[in-house]
Amino acid sequence: MAGAQGQGLEVLNIGLTYKPNFAPKYWARGDFFSFSRAEDTVKTNNLTGATAKVGDKFGTEIDITLGYNHSDNVGLEIGYAMFNVDDAISGVVNTTSDDAITKMFGRATVRWGGAND
Repeated sequence: MAGAQGQGLEVLNIGLTYKPNFAPKYWARGDFFSFSRAEDTVKTNNLTGATAKVGDKFGTEIDITLGYNHSDNVGLEIGYAMFNVDDAISGVVNTTSDDAITKMFGRATVRWGGAND
């Protein structure tokens, strides 16, 4: 089978959440992600067995999130994320830069409905 299908995506996630005793409605979370694939080559021709190098590491991401739980059903959070690209993206996609991709985000969560028994 030609193409990047079946390359074996590997995701490593390490996260830590902190809820201080002096402010029980607030929390902070940090996450680290690493994205890679098991193979760094793909088959380009099934008849000849020719392959092309595509890179095996997509990159790493660091997320920092601060949250406030107004109640069990209403919460707010803000955060910052930074994704550092690696060879599977910067070496294959026709880019001139491998600068980090950053974003700031905000979320509001409202839950309603009956209890799940």
